[in-house]
Amino acid sequence: MPDPSDDYYGELAAHPDRARAVGWESTEAQATRFELVRRHVRPGDRVLDLGAGLGDLGRHLLAHETPCTYLGLERDPRLLARGRLLEPVVALDAADLYVDPLPRAELVVAIGVLVDGRSLRSDATRFARLRRLLTLARTAATRTAIVVALDQDRLEAHPVLCHEPALGGIRRGEIPWLAPDAEVLPLLALELALVLTSDRPGPA
Repeated sequence: MPDPSDDYYGELAAHPDRARAVGWESTEAQATRFELVRRHVRPGDRVLDLGAGLGDLGRHLLAHETPCTYLGLERDPRLLARGRLLEPVVALDAADLYVDPLPRAELVVAIGVLVDGRSLRSDATRFARLRRLLTLARTAATRTAIVVALDQDRLEAHPVLCHEPALGGIRRGEIPWLAPDAEVLPLLALELALVLTSDRPGPA
């Protein structure tokens, strides 16, 4: 059976707007997410970007002369190939974060990783993947993990997006169970950013 993400990314990967090519609505919105990450970078940090798409977080950090080392991991070969051709060049490796071992880094970032084309129509499927993502991000982070996900309650109230089976996020009511120590930051209209530190307890 074909992976549903093939159709999802097949429609996006060649889009001339790089933000749209990885499923985001605009370059400006993408920059808002990147700025949240940049504020948490300390000099000399390794930054690991899970589901990096074209690696534009790395280019944002370079453009702002952020003193860090960036590595993006991306499983979709079309996005990876396109990202490796863009200037300036950033480090991009092929990896499926749910399958492959992850390197460790002071700052681990996962922006929109739950939105990857797999159907999340089942609430149990969405919750299980979210829990796994938070565990992976926290385990790979030696200091801080930032997970940006859709606000599931707001998503389900949206007149159009609620019908998209590939979209999934986190409910505010789930956060005390999954990440009781998280700093929760509203981000844009439909998103939440969870900032987690590795020296506090993670999901049980």
